[in-house]
Amino acid sequence: MNRKERGNLTVGDPGRKLLGFALPIILINFLQAVYNVADMVILGHFAGADGMSAVSIGGQVTTVVLVVAVAIANGGAAMTGQSFGRGEHDVIRSLLGTMYSLILLIALCLTLLVLLFCRPILVFLNTPAESFSGAAVYLCICMSGTVFVYTYNCFYAVLRGIGDSVTPLRIVTCTMLMNIVLDLLFVAVLRTGAAGAAAATILSQAASALLICRAVCHAGYYRFERKAFGFDREKLRRLMKISTPQVIQMVLTNTSFLLVGGLVNRFGVYHSAAAGAVSKLWNFTVLAGQAMMTAMISMCAQNYARREYGRILKALGAGIGLVSGIAAVITLLCELWPAQMLGLFTDDRQVVETGIRYLRWFAIGFVVENIMFCLFGTLTGAGHTIVPMCCAIITAYLVRYLFAFILSRYTPLGFEGIAAAYSAAPFVSAAICSVYIASGRWKQSRV
Repeated sequence: MNRKERGNLTVGDPGRKLLGFALPIILINFLQAVYNVADMVILGHFAGADGMSAVSIGGQVTTVVLVVAVAIANGGAAMTGQSFGRGEHDVIRSLLGTMYSLILLIALCLTLLVLLFCRPILVFLNTPAESFSGAAVYLCICMSGTVFVYTYNCFYAVLRGIGDSVTPLRIVTCTMLMNIVLDLLFVAVLRTGAAGAAAATILSQAASALLICRAVCHAGYYRFERKAFGFDREKLRRLMKISTPQVIQMVLTNTSFLLVGGLVNRFGVYHSAAAGAVSKLWNFTVLAGQAMMTAMISMCAQNYARREYGRILKALGAGIGLVSGIAAVITLLCELWPAQMLGLFTDDRQVVETGIRYLRWFAIGFVVENIMFCLFGTLTGAGHTIVPMCCAIITAYLVRYLFAFILSRYTPLGFEGIAAAYSAAPFVSAAICSVYIASGRWKQSRV
């Protein structure tokens, strides 16, 4: 069976087809979570709370930059999937050229912007004095690798759109191992702290970008030549139409994380370190939901092109069932053994004790958040990205940040109130998306 036949998500049992496609993506997300957590774990044991805080804060800023690429790539994956469903392979090649040109331009602009305003950004986020220099170095080094992250996400979008999740899994496996080895070398052996962790990250990102470009070129969807760079106006217009709401959604959501992080940092370095560890646990918890969102974009896009709405809903039900079960298990672990879960990241007793109640509050929303990602994927694959965008605006600021501000400042919950606000946000988003899908309006074509 060739690549095109394996990637066809419009035939066979929709639930099994989705889960077969999603499993490698879940493994990819798991490996990427390990990839990201490696910095925190190794720094937690070799650089203490200061190093953990530096990586946590610097990582929050780089994530805001990263999600711009992810959002554009999601839009590109939806368009690729619909073109693949119609058998329009030449359209995919042209789309990739436009998307990659756009991605490179944005990457260079954002890199320059963050490097110029690095210190004011960290001051705005109330970065503790003990971790300020480490956070600044970590942020600057990581930003120098933005072009690699953007390249990877752009080419990964095409592979997702054509239903290939195995090739990215192989690539991420290799680069994750590379990242951990380099982390141990730079941080544990050479004792370079946050700077070493950042260097390990960008070297691994460069390797992943190189490998995925090679895979897509080998599949016949791109060639690195002068005429491959440039903009097809019609494809750029369609890409921006579907991606702009996604960009707004993800940037606003992650900017709210930054603002909430500023509330956390006011409590001090131990609270910042504890919140960083909880954030890494959260990354593991939602990796199944985020993977299923990625899989649902392709599943929905390919079937949407053929008006197979029933297959989409059957796949959605199967995806929600799987991610809910995974999230429920992790929720129980966090509620019953929070100290042990936090102890995976650090042996600093004060950091662990500070984070126990915070983690328990945070874990309340894990199951619903994973369901929310499945719903987001369905609407994105159908081209209805404005609905998730509206959810982001409402939940990021009217729920997450506003509640976090009030609960942390004016109630006895204090630091734990921030986690309670986090948990409330996905309930609102999931409810809005569920009502929209139930209404049937998502069946009206927008791509």
